[in-house]
Amino acid sequence: MSIRNINDKKKLIDTLSGFDQGRCAFHYALLQFADNLSLYICLNEPGARQEDEHPFFRTGLAVPAELQGMLPKQIQIYWKDKQKIVMSHFPFISALDIDLEQKRIPKSSIDADGFLPSYESASFETLRLHIQQE
Repeated sequence: MSIRNINDKKKLIDTLSGFDQGRCAFHYALLQFADNLSLYICLNEPGARQEDEHPFFRTGLAVPAELQGMLPKQIQIYWKDKQKIVMSHFPFISALDIDLEQKRIPKSSIDADGFLPSYESASFETLRLHIQQE
């Protein structure tokens, strides 16, 4: 982030009445955590073994510092099977059921036709996922 962007951010915050920096940081950390979880889901094949997971997640799911009073620095996470994800520490009230709409694009199609034509010709599929505590 450039100095100009930092100064613009400070000016914007100064114009907001009742702005709570701590609350904002907490909610931003929640957003970061949700983003990390969605990346885990999207960057790994359903049912992947830990050694086959994207390198970013091989040691677990990173937890932003602002949430580390409630959660550890890393949450162990893994695919139990092709529809179920298990987390060692579960920050939600109950298990989550998610329908993920996606397109699967074979690398061979991208190599042969390019990304955009391969993406446009691929059909959407729905992946049903269940996320729960270990």
